[in-house]
Amino acid sequence: MKSSPAFILLPLITYVLLVLLFARRGSALNALGKSHLVFFSFIAVSTEFLSAFHWIDLPHLLGIWGFLCLGCVLAVAFRKRPGFSSIEKFPRISPVSILLLGTIVFILAATFATAILYPPNNWDSMTYHMARVPNWISNRSVSFYPTAIERQNFSAPLAEFAIMHLQLLSGSDLFANLVQWTCFVVSIALGALIAAELSLNRREQLMSAVIIATIPMAILQSTSTQNDLVVSSFILAFALFMLRLGKDFNIENILFASLSLGLALLTKGTAYIYCAPLGVALAVPILFKASSNFPTLIRRAGCLSLVCLIALALNSGHFARSYRLYGSPVYGGPGWLNQDSSISALLSNIPKNLSLHLGTRSPRLNGVIDETLRSVLGKQLDNRDNNYLGIPFRIVPYRRHEDYAGNPIHLWLTLLAFALAFVWARRQFSQRNWYAIALLLGGCLYCFCIKWQPWASRVHTPLFALAAPVIVIALTQHAKGIGRYSALAGIAFMVLYSFPFALNNQTRSLLSNDWKQKERMQLYFTNRPELYEPYKRAMNVLEKAGAQDVGLYIGGDGWEYPFWVFAKSGDMRFRHVGLTEQSKVLQTEASLPAYVVATMNTDTWLERREYSPVYASDNVSVLKRLGHESMR
Repeated sequence: MKSSPAFILLPLITYVLLVLLFARRGSALNALGKSHLVFFSFIAVSTEFLSAFHWIDLPHLLGIWGFLCLGCVLAVAFRKRPGFSSIEKFPRISPVSILLLGTIVFILAATFATAILYPPNNWDSMTYHMARVPNWISNRSVSFYPTAIERQNFSAPLAEFAIMHLQLLSGSDLFANLVQWTCFVVSIALGALIAAELSLNRREQLMSAVIIATIPMAILQSTSTQNDLVVSSFILAFALFMLRLGKDFNIENILFASLSLGLALLTKGTAYIYCAPLGVALAVPILFKASSNFPTLIRRAGCLSLVCLIALALNSGHFARSYRLYGSPVYGGPGWLNQDSSISALLSNIPKNLSLHLGTRSPRLNGVIDETLRSVLGKQLDNRDNNYLGIPFRIVPYRRHEDYAGNPIHLWLTLLAFALAFVWARRQFSQRNWYAIALLLGGCLYCFCIKWQPWASRVHTPLFALAAPVIVIALTQHAKGIGRYSALAGIAFMVLYSFPFALNNQTRSLLSNDWKQKERMQLYFTNRPELYEPYKRAMNVLEKAGAQDVGLYIGGDGWEYPFWVFAKSGDMRFRHVGLTEQSKVLQTEASLPAYVVATMNTDTWLERREYSPVYASDNVSVLKRLGHESMR
């Protein structure tokens, strides 16, 4: 049985049917949020189940999706009420609201087109996000495997689970970027729902959605195969259902809070940092309401503990694999955590991280910002113990790149909103305050735990998305007589600033002719165009030799995925030979492969004497085992 793009209809129809099922109990946005959680929970559980029996292949995947789709069809067909009968009717939409909705639709349409027209080409995707997918498919399991790129094993895998399902069903990575794009859509919807829980009106809910839709980094991420928008959608969902638990403490909200938390942790390690303050801060008013009734307080505390337990259970498969190899259920690799825990060092990380969103086109202005920070922070700015890999601090200039773009307008409005949070506290300490406290703690906890990195602005995306309702409150309800105009002006600046990111992405530009004029294979190398010809020539050598079992001698940040794409039409299989110490224990094949493709110098490789070169360039070389005869 061969894969086909038509098979993508199975998960798509299933997603739509889930929305129909949940729509009978609330609004369309609410149905979308719940369906999103159930959909990804199914991906997580089904992947672990199939992996346990080495059943990750097309027939089994078609079987489980067909089973779920059929179940959803029957559930929709036999339910008592029509799916959309209870959806709230929206009042007449004002011209301003039409413009806001139009902005969201425009950005989503532009990013959708970009996601389809361009293949994955992000650096980390080439190294491990996408590279782990063909390894899993080849092994028919998501078990850890011998590799030189440890992130392929220890990184939380849920986003890649979803990509793997799409890739197995369709037979290509044509739809891989849509995982993040779908989560972008859901994040926008969840932002509006959170605004509703914070008692904002319909226009203010729509404004919250527009703020999320115009986050520059979110726009760029929505067309890539990284995982920052995937985790953002689950963190937003966790915040939503924790807020709902504060108003209606019931089983449904407990279940969805559990799924949200579990899926977030299974997607990215930063979820621990952002979800912990959300869970604690939003649990305080829940427990406070029951403080006068001790049995109720105990029950609520037990149920909140159950949220954590269910979330951890959803991660049990990955935890077990990580514990067996690394001795810890949660492993993030070396060198990420701050080593200097002095107060001055930790506090300095806050302005250092904020500066990632302040870069401009002007070198002179960037220099002024740098000098100002150096005059205030001094030697802490270049503290090697709190700078990843000891990288010297620098102001990252304005770029429309998913690894470096900042969110300057969103940042300034977020800081304004937090300043006005003190006004809320004096008037009435409500759920809004607890929500704002959770965001503030999340940002501080990140700065206290994680080293500064020049490409870290993308991992701040969940915080900016969570801050959207807070920004709306600041703009509309605390600007005295000019609240309405200041809000619209702020939104207008965000919208205008966001359009270049939606239309002229540095690596996947919709306005350029790259997607029309260049071969798809060339587009994978947009970030490293110098690698295209060497990779192509190396693969031509291997194909002419009829190579099937090929070793990979590659560095920890090497581009592995393009090799799999080049070899897709053949029977070529890759396995790592220059292994890290941790993954050596997973090696089961003792024999050396007939050919090795290397992206770094092989002089220090112990088995190098067994091979002779058949192709060499500055970036890639191909080695043939001595005494091996080619098949052709």
